Amino acid sequence: MAEITELLGQLQKAIKLNNFCLSTEKNFMRWTERFLIYHENKQPSEMEATEIQSFLKHLEVDRKVAPSGWLCQPALRPRGAPKLRAA
Repeated sequence: MAEITELLGQLQKAIKLNNFCLSTEKNFMRWTERFLIYHENKQPSEMEATEIQSFLKHLEVDRKVAPSGWLCQPALRPRGAPKLRAA
């Protein structure tokens, strides 16, 4: 659990350092928490790409959350993530 708390703290610090607005910070934190809860607080260091794919599929199919275009925005795309086109 300490690793998860540390991860959330690091995320929040990175968001603040990049001068994202408060609503973006809250949204990033909420989605990260939802991701961790979905995986029953499994340690992030033990996760692989399949856990991310599983969560995204859960959102799309079970929760009916439309895919967003955030990965299309270079400023929001994680370093090394592929450039995607909005659907």
